[in-house]
Amino acid sequence: MGPYSSGEGPGVYPQLLDLINEDRNVMSFTKEFQINHQAPPHLLAISEIDTFVGLFYAVTTDAVFCVDLDLNFQDLLEGSLLPRWRSSEEFLSDFFRGLEHYFSSGS
Repeated sequence: MGPYSSGEGPGVYPQLLDLINEDRNVMSFTKEFQINHQAPPHLLAISEIDTFVGLFYAVTTDAVFCVDLDLNFQDLLEGSLLPRWRSSEEFLSDFFRGLEHYFSSGS
């Protein structure tokens, strides 16, 4: 469960999926995404689809996209959507921002 899936924190993002465990995971969502939408093989679906927003990772560029499925899903599929984060490092830093107090000594 992602730190912001409860709607708390500086940004609210969809819940990240497990890589291969659980019934709903990155592998199964990506396969469904590719079959149902003819998505390019370099895009991985990495989150639940919460309120029609999903996170997608481009393995070829290391970019992460936050996609409003009603507004810019087609742009993602066509390759014209700009990434929300230029790298997975930027994404993870933003995703976990504000949680430093959980990991500091004495907590």
